[in-house]
Amino acid sequence: MASIVGKGVLHPYSQKLAFPEPVPVSCLPELMKLPEIYRKSIIPVRNGKVLSLDELLHDDDEIFVFIAVMGG
Repeated sequence: MASIVGKGVLHPYSQKLAFPEPVPVSCLPELMKLPEIYRKSIIPVRNGKVLSLDELLHDDDEIFVFIAVMGG
């Protein structure tokens, strides 16, 4: 099972997910059941590297998910 660790405001969405087949990172917000307000602002990280939307998540991954900080 993959470990999805939400950081900060995303902590309540932390969970373990089973991926029988690799899943694109772009599916992560839906899989985590994130509210719409967070979906376009996440930064997924695996092994200290920020993941692009086309990379694949695997069943043995540990993914940290951060929220992008924005301001004016």
